[in-house]
Amino acid sequence: MVNAATGFLDEVEELNRLQWANRELIEKRLFTRLKFTIEHAYEHFRFYRARFKSVGMKPSDIKTLEDFRRVPVITKKELSEALESEGTLRRLWGGTLTSTGGTTGTPLAFLISRDAGTAGLVSKIFFDSWIGVGACERKFSSWTKTSFKDRWFLNELEATSVSIIRNPEEVFKKLSRFGPQLIGGNVALRVLASFLVKNGLRLDGEVKGVAAWGIPLVAHHTKIMSEAFCDNIYDRYGSAELSGAVAQQCVEKRGLHVNSDLSLIEVIKDGEPCSNGERGKLVVTNLRNLATPFVRYEQEDTAVRLDDCACGRHLPLIADVEGKDPSFFEMEGGVEIPRATLDSLFPSVRNLPIVYFYRSSPSRDLIFALWKSFGSV
Repeated sequence: MVNAATGFLDEVEELNRLQWANRELIEKRLFTRLKFTIEHAYEHFRFYRARFKSVGMKPSDIKTLEDFRRVPVITKKELSEALESEGTLRRLWGGTLTSTGGTTGTPLAFLISRDAGTAGLVSKIFFDSWIGVGACERKFSSWTKTSFKDRWFLNELEATSVSIIRNPEEVFKKLSRFGPQLIGGNVALRVLASFLVKNGLRLDGEVKGVAAWGIPLVAHHTKIMSEAFCDNIYDRYGSAELSGAVAQQCVEKRGLHVNSDLSLIEVIKDGEPCSNGERGKLVVTNLRNLATPFVRYEQEDTAVRLDDCACGRHLPLIADVEGKDPSFFEMEGGVEIPRATLDSLFPSVRNLPIVYFYRSSPSRDLIFALWKSFGSV
C-alpha cells in the first residue's frame, strides 16, 4: 500500500515542539486560533452573530478566555436547527458532508472543511507517536464506518464495528495477513479482543501498542486487550465534531492531554470552569473546522479537569470521560457495550422489544444482551 502520511510530517513536528512548550505559549497559540475561529463564525453564520449579540458582544470584545466564556453554550439540537434554517448543509463548496455517530441520540449532520480533516489526520499521527508507532507503520482501526483517507494516508486497515461484531473470525484473518504495529478502535475492539482470548488466538507479528476510544477504558477491558494484543494500551478521546482524535493518555496514564491546536475543551459546572479534580460538562470549540463552526458546543460528555502531569507536557489535561447514557449491555465474554453505542451501530433496534441477529457467536451474545434489557426474545 502506498503511504502518503509523510506530507503531514511538518505539521506533526510542529505539534511535537508545542507539547513541550510552556503553558503561556500554548495558551497564546490557542487564543490566536480561537480569535480567528470566532471572527469567521460571526461574519459568516447568522445564528452565531445572534448568539454574540444576545449577550452584547462582538469578537473584538474578546480579549481573554474569561471574555470568551460569556458566549452562550450551544446544544446539538440548537446547532442542528440553526444549520437547517440557514441552509448551511447545502453549501457543499465549504466542505464535505458528514455526521456524528449518534451515540448520544440523533446524529448531527454537518460540513467538515479540508483543513479540519487534515488537522484530524495530523492529530492521529501525533498521538500514535506517543504509543511508539511511526506515521508509515501499519495500523488497524475499528470504526462505525470506514474512511478512504485513513487507508491511504495512514497505511491503515479498517473494519466497521458491525463487521467485527458479526464476524470476528474473518476480521482476525485479515489482521493476521496485514500484521499491524498499532491496533486501535472503539467498543468493537473489545469484542474482537474477547473473541481472540476466548478462542486462544494470537495475531502474527509484533503489535507495539493499542489505542482505545469510544467508551471508558475500564480495568477488565484493559486486561482482555492485553491478553489479545499487547500491554501497551492508551485511552484516546475524540469525535466527529472535534475532527477526530483530540486527546490521549501519555505514558503516565493519569489523564488525557488535549491537542490544543485542534480544539479548545472546557470542563464547566454551573457555567463556571471546574477546579482541579472536579467533574463537569465538556464544552468544545473546534479551532479548525470553518465549514461548520462548533463554538462553545455542548459535547454531551462529562470529564474531570486536571492541572498538571508528571510527563512534563503542559497541554490541557482531562480524565475519566463519561457519556450521556451510562447504562451498558453485558456480553458473554465480559465485554460491556454502552447502550448508546449499540444504538449507533444498530439504530433500527432502539425501540424494538424483539431483535434477531444471525451468524457469529458475538451476534448471539447481542441477542442475549438485548433479551436481558428488553425482556424476551
